[in-house]
Amino acid sequence: MSLQVREFLQHILDETHYIMTSSEGVTKADFLENETLKRAYVKELTSEVSRSSEKPLSSCQKRYAKSMKKRNGVV
Repeated sequence: MSLQVREFLQHILDETHYIMTSSEGVTKADFLENETLKRAYVKELTSEVSRSSEKPLSSCQKRYAKSMKKRNGVV
């Protein structure tokens, strides 16, 4: 696995950790009913990962970010 891919995956892991710790006390039902919260978390994850990459995102990484947004109803 290339260094760029590892860094990309590490950023995803870091943002996932942030989301998990900052959402303590939020129930799944509360999260699913709160469109603003859902959008904020998806945006946080995708924008932080794309900003942290020194090189432009690969087409695979772009597709992943787009699919995550679609899955969460952001697009």
